[in-house]
Amino acid sequence: MHSDLAVVDTYFSVHSIVVAIAPTGNYLDWGSCTLRRILAEAGGRVSVRLLWGPRATPENARSAVLDFDPALVVGVGHGLRCIYTVYSRRPFLVERDPGLPRYCSRDLNLDLARGRIWHLNSCRVGSMLGRDMVERHGAVAFAGSRDPFWFYIGDPPCSTDASMAVFRAEYEFTRQLLLGRSVGEAHEARLRAYDYWIDYFTTGPGRGHRHAPLIVRLLTIDRNIAVAYGDMGARAAAPGPVPSIENLWSMGVLMLGGISLISSGGGEHRVGG
Repeated sequence: MHSDLAVVDTYFSVHSIVVAIAPTGNYLDWGSCTLRRILAEAGGRVSVRLLWGPRATPENARSAVLDFDPALVVGVGHGLRCIYTVYSRRPFLVERDPGLPRYCSRDLNLDLARGRIWHLNSCRVGSMLGRDMVERHGAVAFAGSRDPFWFYIGDPPCSTDASMAVFRAEYEFTRQLLLGRSVGEAHEARLRAYDYWIDYFTTGPGRGHRHAPLIVRLLTIDRNIAVAYGDMGARAAAPGPVPSIENLWSMGVLMLGGISLISSGGGEHRVGG
C-alpha cells in the first residue's frame, strides 16, 4: 500500500461538510485513492469525513451522514441498478426492486438521501437508484453512471496517469462542487474532463502509452454513461476560484504531499461494478 493511502479518517478545515466513502479491496483501490487525492486538493475549503478502507462500512457511513449532516456525500463502490455497496460489497443504499429480489428485497438507508447531493462512482446506480433518490426520496441531486463503469488496472492505484484517468474525469464532478460550482456546472465540467483525458491519450502526452487506444475506449464509454439528476443550480460549497484541469495536469505530473506521479506504461484493464 502506498504510504499516502494509510489514512483512516481525515478532516480538512471547516467550511462545507462532505462525507466520503472510500472502501478498498475488490478492485476499489483505484477509485478510492484517486478520490482521496481530489479531496486533498480542496485544501481548507471543506471539512471532509473520510471513511477509508475497512472503515467504509454501512454502519460507519450511516453514522457519519447522521452525525455530520453533510451537504455532499461521495462514494466509491460496486453496485447494480438498485444497490450501492461499500467495503466487502456490503449494501449501504438499497431500493426495493422486485426484479432483483436477491439483492434488493427491501429499502435500506434511503432516509439519508433527503437534502443532500450524492455522487456515487458505482456501476449502474444511475439507471434507477440515483434517479429515485432524487425523485422519490428527496435528494437534492445525484451523479453516477447508468451502466457498468470501466477502468484500467494495468498500473498500481494512483501510480500513473493511466491508472487515474477515468477517475480523474469522473471525480471532476466532486472537485467542482467543492470549489463552489453548481451541480449543472460540475456535470458539464465532468464531461469536459473526460474530453481532456480522451485527447490526452489520443493526441497528447499519453498517446505513446502501449494501451492508449484501450484507455481512450474506457474513457469514452464512461463519459457516455455519466448522468446527473436533480437541482442543477444547487451547490455544496461557497463559490471560489477554479484551477483548470489543464493547469493541474498539463505536464502529466502532480505533486501532492511530496509524491510525484509521472506517466508511464500500463497493463490490463478491468470492468468495475
